Amino acid sequence: MSFVQNFSVSQTLTASNLIITDTSVGTDASIVDRRIFLQKADGTYLTPSGSTTNYIDFPLSAGSSITLNILDTDYSILITVQWLYSSNVVQYFKTTLFDLGQYAINFSYQILQTQVGNPQIVNDNNFWGNLIRLYCDIFNANTAVTVGNDQYSSQFALDDASYLRNNQNLFF
Repeated sequence: MSFVQNFSVSQTLTASNLIITDTSVGTDASIVDRRIFLQKADGTYLTPSGSTTNYIDFPLSAGSSITLNILDTDYSILITVQWLYSSNVVQYFKTTLFDLGQYAINFSYQILQTQVGNPQIVNDNNFWGNLIRLYCDIFNANTAVTVGNDQYSSQFALDDASYLRNNQNLFF
């Protein structure tokens, strides 16, 4: 069976971990390595601290999954996985846009826990408006990716959710 490249991406509940799984089917015995590129909306690449390349090596010896503790905030990330032949020749690649918004989701749950512990908080000025703003940011980030394949708009919404999270004393 010929090789058909594919991968999946998930973000753990801790939000900082990104799991990339090679879900390719078929075989190509000439493949010797894989690389992962995580391109942010501003065109720069997310790499581990101290990295000298704009990619992350994903050796075949690592198995089908790799966990990267690399996310410090929410990102709309264009992820490319390359499958390489010897001499670093790219034979196959796949690129897909992902909305990685677990920090915002965790924050919305934190607000719910606060609300359960202090039901009167909903009477604070603009509580509901700010909560709806956060939910809209989460929804819009996902919609921009799934409907429009629009990394910039997705990151815009995630940045606003991060603003609310990082300045929660002003909003909640």
